[in-house]
Amino acid sequence: MLVFMMPLYPRETLKAIELARNTGMKIALVADAGFTDHEGISDYLLTPRVDSRLVFDSHAAASALVSVLLDSMCTNMNGAAQKRLDAIDRSSKRRKVFAN
Repeated sequence: MLVFMMPLYPRETLKAIELARNTGMKIALVADAGFTDHEGISDYLLTPRVDSRLVFDSHAAASALVSVLLDSMCTNMNGAAQKRLDAIDRSSKRRKVFAN
C-alpha cells in the first residue's frame, strides 16, 4: 500500500496502515523529510526533497513524487493501466459520479 503522511495527518491513517498490514500488505510511506520514525509503520520510506522557499514545500514535493511513481507503475503495466483507467472512466460516467 502506498501511504502519504504529511506533517499533519489524521489518526485514521495509522489505523488504515494497521489494517493493510494485517491483510499482508507491504507499506511504502511517502512522508516529509523530517519524518524519520517510520519503524513499525512502514516497510519503505520515501522522503522527497523539500525546498523551503515554498510555503507548502512538503506537499509540493510529495505531489511531484506521486506523479513520477504513478507514471513508472503505469509504464510497467504494459498497457493494462490504460485499460483500467478507461474502465474506471466508463463506470464513473455510467454512474454519473462527476458533475460535468
